[in-house]
Amino acid sequence: MTFDILCIAQPEGKTEFEYQTKIDGDINFVRFSSLFPKNQLDEINFRPRGVSGHYEGYGYYNKYPIPELLKIVKENVVEPGNMDSIRYILGNTDIAVLWITLLRILDVRIPAVIIPTFNPFPANFVIPHLMLSELRTNQDIRVVGCDLSKRIFKLLGCDTIKLPTWGVDTSRFKPLNQNVKNEIGSDLGIPLNHKILLYTGRLVEEKNVDMLLEIFQDLKSKNPEMSLVICANFWSDKYYQLLKEQAESISDVLFLEKLRQDKTVRYYNACDLFVSAATWDTWGRSPVEAMACETPVVVPRWNGPAETVLHKKTGYLVDVKFDADLGRYVPDKEQFVRYCNHLLQNGGKAQIMGVEGRQRVLTTYEQTKVMGKLIAMMKQNVKKPLDTHFNPYDKIKLGGCHPFIRDNFAFLENYSVFEFLNAYSHPHSAPFPIARNDELYRVFFWDFYD
Repeated sequence: MTFDILCIAQPEGKTEFEYQTKIDGDINFVRFSSLFPKNQLDEINFRPRGVSGHYEGYGYYNKYPIPELLKIVKENVVEPGNMDSIRYILGNTDIAVLWITLLRILDVRIPAVIIPTFNPFPANFVIPHLMLSELRTNQDIRVVGCDLSKRIFKLLGCDTIKLPTWGVDTSRFKPLNQNVKNEIGSDLGIPLNHKILLYTGRLVEEKNVDMLLEIFQDLKSKNPEMSLVICANFWSDKYYQLLKEQAESISDVLFLEKLRQDKTVRYYNACDLFVSAATWDTWGRSPVEAMACETPVVVPRWNGPAETVLHKKTGYLVDVKFDADLGRYVPDKEQFVRYCNHLLQNGGKAQIMGVEGRQRVLTTYEQTKVMGKLIAMMKQNVKKPLDTHFNPYDKIKLGGCHPFIRDNFAFLENYSVFEFLNAYSHPHSAPFPIARNDELYRVFFWDFYD
């Protein structure tokens, strides 16, 4: 008998979860989008309201009012019996959490495994988790990648388990031959004598890529023979444009978009350092992928990397400080520059760190081990009697949350889950009145590593 999992996830979510089938042959994956007519899910999907999460008063919008959306989901997903064999529903974004909530309004009481790829911040990302908590089952699993994320979800009244997000496939992310750097350099027009710094990931404000450009500019002022390669797998159009304009005054900055995974592995191998100024992710896959390729990393001492990277052994952890103008923690630029310079000028030290980094990934973050633990937990969980004492039409209660959450999200208690979605998730709804993001940030993150 197969163990069927419904995937409401970003594309890489399904790919990484499917990797487990190499070991566990009875796992079968059903793509949520495959249950709808072609491209219909894109048409009806939730989208965050507004341009940037930093601003207040944001909600989610949808083409259809919630009753009509529920009817579409019921006709395409529930009534044809597509859910009959599903043992777990997988979601890895706030949008996925909203879809799971809708399914539970339709009385689909299948347990869910939630693997958030970033912390529930800014405030509009808090709402989906609070709503799903109202409709939770005793078999639900929330996976987070670090202690900081575990604390944040606890403030929302959500229990979690700590497990590296997906893990890393070390059979794909591995050291390659020494010719790769010359080949990549030639492809990109990078001079052979240049040191290469690499960033891979999203281009959104919380990733602090603008600060990374400033750091690179400082590095080049002392040693002009270096290049920065920025590989983007997702971006905010507005922020991406700002980065391009900023980079115009800095030589040797290259932007690449949506590389295939085999290309990404080659870039990890071609670079001298992996660098990131991000203070956002719950785990941070890219630094671990770089370490798997024996590339030393320089990243902030924050969130997942504060735990995955061993300071002075697999790379350097840069201290963070609160920037009142930006309203968030950012890495210390002077220290960042100093650490990068030290590794770029000490090839032997960098090589030793690279070898140590791969060993750490093999020991702790290898994908088969990580996913094996999660699959085993899911299979064990479904043996328990399912407890689903919830009613989507009862008023929301925030009694298990931190006082700040209870006070500043108290407006939710005027609604049931159904009523709230109906009021704030259609084209003509007003943005919901959320808490101030700077205060929420203080409660979530303040002095965590002090």
